[in-house]
Amino acid sequence: MTDSAKSRIYLATIAVLLLVILAMAYKFIVAGSTQKVEDGRVAVILEPGESLTLEPFVAHAFWAEGGATLAGEVSLANDDSSDNYFLPPPAPAAPIEEDRPRRYVTTRDHARLAGLPG
Repeated sequence: MTDSAKSRIYLATIAVLLLVILAMAYKFIVAGSTQKVEDGRVAVILEPGESLTLEPFVAHAFWAEGGATLAGEVSLANDDSSDNYFLPPPAPAAPIEEDRPRRYVTTRDHARLAGLPG
């Protein structure tokens, strides 16, 4: 087998592995138990340390029952003005009064800092 053929096989293998990883990342993955609630929807009950991964554009809600919790939602890039939909819509966020120089830029700051209308 020539070096060129080996390189093509190597690159094809890497491409297939990347596709498998991407497919797994967008799959609905549950670590926890499920139960049907009164309105017919499925509730996922997570224990401390468990997580849930959803495909993009899947409507969802989360809350704590029976005590305090720290919960968070992570995405690749979060822009509250375009990729979140709330029922009912939340009140507008209060303006932030900066008291220190900016260390990091958030997605909602990009257009303004670039001088674009927004």
